[in-house]
Amino acid sequence: MDNGSQKSSQSKGLILNTHTFTLKEVELLCGILREKFQLKVKPRRQQHRHKDEIRIYYQIYISGHSFERFTDLIHEHLYPSMLYKWPLPRRRQKDSRYSEE
Repeated sequence: MDNGSQKSSQSKGLILNTHTFTLKEVELLCGILREKFQLKVKPRRQQHRHKDEIRIYYQIYISGHSFERFTDLIHEHLYPSMLYKWPLPRRRQKDSRYSEE
């Protein structure tokens, strides 16, 4: 439950650290998340310099547009002690056409 992060507080995109998986395996996982759970996901390439070597890793990026759907799918399975790490729901911009003046 502690192997990921939020891309930014504005987008609510989520990153799952899958560094030990190959690109093919990450693509397979992304396909399953898209087909079975209707999430907007894609592999995300990341590189790190380790000593004099550049290493390439792949993560699963879950679009901020799928944040609420992903939350609905997993929230009941989160340990209560880990809930403080879960991002707050996205703020929606108010439509000025409907605001009271």
